Amino acid sequence: WLVYKFTGNFYSDLSSAAETQILDIKKGKWSSEIIDTFNFDPDFFPEIVDSGTVVGELKENLSNKFDLNRYVPFIISGGDTQATLLGMGAIEKGDIGISLGTTAPLHLVVDKPIFDPNCNYWTSCHSIKGKWLIESHAGNTGASYDWFKQAFLSSFTEKPDSLIEDYLKKTTPGALSTYTYLGPERMNIKNTTSIKRGAFIFQPPMMVNEDVPKIENFARSVLET
Repeated sequence: WLVYKFTGNFYSDLSSAAETQILDIKKGKWSSEIIDTFNFDPDFFPEIVDSGTVVGELKENLSNKFDLNRYVPFIISGGDTQATLLGMGAIEKGDIGISLGTTAPLHLVVDKPIFDPNCNYWTSCHSIKGKWLIESHAGNTGASYDWFKQAFLSSFTEKPDSLIEDYLKKTTPGALSTYTYLGPERMNIKNTTSIKRGAFIFQPPMMVNEDVPKIENFARSVLET
């Protein structure tokens, strides 16, 4: 979209095209089977090029509007996670990269596309030519962590991250057998659209139970489970 808006040219790199689910991952081309099945217009799809390809120059009207050199080349990049893997040096067969942020995708670099019929992972294209990615995904890890901070800690501290670090120093692994489910889980593509309830499971506050968790145990549990 940005390439089109700034240059007027219609391109996509391979790694971004792979995320549309309309690409033939093996051939690196738009899937004629999908296009025919859904009666898509083939001309609607951008030309696919390798990441790092010069795809145009700044349009004249934008050059005048922003007082920029029109002849600055525009170079197409790649998908966000693929670019992250490139930045961390995960570019050769067997390299593994984990991108921890709002979500937590884990990628294995391979030199040929490998598909799992049980849908335990998905396969996409790397931004490196001739390389593919096997991806597993833990879900909204960072988003869940941020939700916990906002819901339970932000009302009495302006530095919830520092507070959680203090909590971790006070607690031990296992969080007093406290378990948290806020969305992140082992990946299974068949269940990616299911919506489940969040939950905290912990020892009840009974008189005979001395191991009742406190807020610091819940904080540790969010990170551990």
